[in-house]
Amino acid sequence: MKSKLTVNRLAIGNLKARKKQYTIMVIGIILAMIFSSSIIFFMAASSETEKIESQKKFGCQDLILSAKDFTREDFDQMKEDKMITSYGLAYSIGFAYTDGQPDNGGTVCYIDDDARKISNQSLIEGRYPSAKNEIAIEKRQLVNFGFAKAKTGDTIKLRLKVQNGFDYLDDVEKEYKLVGILSDKKSNIEMYFGRENDNVLSIPPSVYVSQDTAVEAGGREQLIAYANIDKDYLKEYAKQLHSQNPEYYYDSSSIIAEYLIEKCDENYTVSWAHPNGNGSYLSFDSLFDGGIYYVIVIFVLIFASCVAIINAFDSNLKERKKQVGLLRAVGATKRQIINIFGREAFIISLVASPISTVVSYVIVKVVLSIISENAVMSNSIAVLIAAAVINIIVVMLAALIPLFSAIRITPMQAIRNIDNSRILRKKKIKTVKQFSAAKLMAKRNLVFYKGSKIAVCIILIVSIVFTCFASSFISYSKRNMHSMPADYRIYDYDAGYMFFNLMGNHGFSQSQFNEIASKPYAADVNGEKTIRTNMAVDEWSPYLCIFEADSIVYRHLSSIIESSEEFARIYEENIKNKVFIDEEYLQNKKQLDADKELYPIDMYACDTEKLLKLNGHLVEGKIDADKLASGEEIILIAPQRVELRVKFSNGSSSLVLDGDKDCEKKRLGMTTVVAEECPYKVGDEIDLLTAQTNNFEFDEGDYRATVKDVKQTDRRVKIGAIISTDETSGGKLGFYNNSFGILTSIEGLDNFADGIPYDIIELNSSYELDEETDKEISDDLRHYTTHDVFLDSNYEYVTLAKEEMTFLIITAISIVIIAFAVCAGIINNSVTARIRESKREIGTIRAVGAPAGELIKLYILQIISMLSMGTLIGYGLFAAAFFVINSINPESELIFNPWASVTMSCVLFVVCMVNVYVRIKKEMKNSIVDNIREL
Repeated sequence: MKSKLTVNRLAIGNLKARKKQYTIMVIGIILAMIFSSSIIFFMAASSETEKIESQKKFGCQDLILSAKDFTREDFDQMKEDKMITSYGLAYSIGFAYTDGQPDNGGTVCYIDDDARKISNQSLIEGRYPSAKNEIAIEKRQLVNFGFAKAKTGDTIKLRLKVQNGFDYLDDVEKEYKLVGILSDKKSNIEMYFGRENDNVLSIPPSVYVSQDTAVEAGGREQLIAYANIDKDYLKEYAKQLHSQNPEYYYDSSSIIAEYLIEKCDENYTVSWAHPNGNGSYLSFDSLFDGGIYYVIVIFVLIFASCVAIINAFDSNLKERKKQVGLLRAVGATKRQIINIFGREAFIISLVASPISTVVSYVIVKVVLSIISENAVMSNSIAVLIAAAVINIIVVMLAALIPLFSAIRITPMQAIRNIDNSRILRKKKIKTVKQFSAAKLMAKRNLVFYKGSKIAVCIILIVSIVFTCFASSFISYSKRNMHSMPADYRIYDYDAGYMFFNLMGNHGFSQSQFNEIASKPYAADVNGEKTIRTNMAVDEWSPYLCIFEADSIVYRHLSSIIESSEEFARIYEENIKNKVFIDEEYLQNKKQLDADKELYPIDMYACDTEKLLKLNGHLVEGKIDADKLASGEEIILIAPQRVELRVKFSNGSSSLVLDGDKDCEKKRLGMTTVVAEECPYKVGDEIDLLTAQTNNFEFDEGDYRATVKDVKQTDRRVKIGAIISTDETSGGKLGFYNNSFGILTSIEGLDNFADGIPYDIIELNSSYELDEETDKEISDDLRHYTTHDVFLDSNYEYVTLAKEEMTFLIITAISIVIIAFAVCAGIINNSVTARIRESKREIGTIRAVGAPAGELIKLYILQIISMLSMGTLIGYGLFAAAFFVINSINPESELIFNPWASVTMSCVLFVVCMVNVYVRIKKEMKNSIVDNIREL
């Protein structure tokens, strides 16, 4: 019985007949699939890792809340209402703190099993409390209490505000045995409050006692719920709220607030907290530093692989052009041709997909285990299926692109190859007495295969321009790699509010500074302090106004400024009308009993030794340490010339304030509105009014502070020296560039305000730093940090900068190699296909005595032609772009560095030459008759 000829039979027959050719193609396809699968696995691992890390840092809850007079029944009702899907309860028995530091305290509670599970509590050391007077505390809370060095088994004493519902009773002193240290949760979670009074429960908890602990006599427990929100309900409730108030945007916090307000009625007093980012986010850097660079390389590899697959299938189809023509001649439709060759590609992809998916999964898992300790691979079956399906889609798309081009030719064109003849008819051929056969045939082949030449040209142009700019940027980055001025920096930028210094629990006390300075690893420790003072002036001068230009122009402004002329007009009018003199200004001025105008200005203080190093960088004057210490003199930070520039784009305006050297810079698209010279000279006297208070109330509604019990210091000082911010911003001191301020010594600052804490403490290590030593010192210094206080390590900063530079270099090199490899693949596949298709022509040339060198020359000329156009255009575009950038911005520090690209271009040429030589030598082994008969 005769077998029926079907599309599947034809496809399978073609695969069997070309096993060797398709084996090579399958290897390339598997590589492409591995790269595409890697992206899926990286994405899944990133999402899973972010989720796990988020749960470790914040907990598994969506919400932590507590409401006045709420009982378990109320939370059950929330669950019944489908507001929440699940919850666990913590029972607050009080608020613990150490003497003199109530702001650094934490809520004490015991929790049920559901709350412990949802909050994802984890022990760093010890165990959970199981008996009376046992306690477990989060690590950061221990530091805040002042027990940074406490260990399990130690006995600690705390002051406890006894819980009485949503309020507190009097304090009692309690003694506990520390049995466990927990990982931080409270310090990572952002707080939201809705309240009627200031005595609000502090959530989330950070101190835990045993479940049999009772609240002190006379007190009453307060419930705190760890809950998960029903997302569908939240959406529906949001729609309901939006229909009632269409102009207001409701986020999850405001939706919850509205719900609780409704439930609490007139007794609305509620606190709630949201994790800062609890959930799953797609950030490849969560896997490891520089993860995004690896992903970029993989994307480029996928692109390169797809180009390679397209090129491979294209070469395959060109060689089988006659087969396509014969099938069409015997009645096969275009759709059937697509089915035949599409089935071939589909069968190949089905074979390759499982292999590549498994290999890719193993590779990604091994890479992540080597590079990152925290990365978590997703074990979801859906991810594996998605990777396999995407693999097949990638291959099918790459395979069908050249197929749609091949089926457009007619059967006669395919069989007789007359499309080449038609192309030649359009070309004018000059008659010459002598000609080079190699050159003539090279031109002929380039006419037929100009598509490959265009593809190579485009890829080369992009690759060369990218490589040149990447090399230039890397060279610039290496030359300008910065580091911190000290090995370690602890900082808390909490300056005063407007005219006053609000003395809260921020910064670092003198005792903390001394403690840090006494550390065995501390070779050199210095600090900086900042206060807000007020300069009494007859009026705000044009020079002073320019530093407040943004608030002067945009204060009370409802219209949009559309031109520099309009900006200048409004600027002048607002200065003339003194818009800065408003109700708040007058109220503050009255409190300070000032008979002149007040200009708020920051006063910075640092060690005298550090100040004296600035003597060689002064505009004028000399730094006198004794006069600074006595408060007789100050150093004025003042640009000698300032320019205000404005730029308009997309209906908005942006301002740039330039001073001194920056005034000489050209700003693209920016117009200078006003320029002023510094009116202050060494020897001038200025009056400073400095106010500080511990009694203030801040209104979050209008961002104003009402201050009471103000302590004021009025002092007339002389300008002993003037320094430009060109000098202070160059790493010598960390002030804002082109700012106006006052500088003095730490001792000198005491003449203006009492008990000012340090904003910054910088430390140089006496130890030689390596990864282990840096971690030990950082862990020790981190005891002085809180939620709003930060620690920077220069070793870590420089290491990360070097790693990022390494990642950048690897990424750039990888992309360049891939791009040039794609070019080499296209050229080599194209030339190889031409050699296969031109066996008859090669045999004819050999029959008339042409040596192998002439044949090699034939294809070398084609390679030179394909490479030269893209190379010349690429380098030309880079040179032109470099020239334009430096013309627009004369101070651009971009470095002209095309040599990496030149090297890769030479390597590309050599690789292509070697491939041609090998192919021609192989062809020369066949007999001339074999070539002519195409056996």
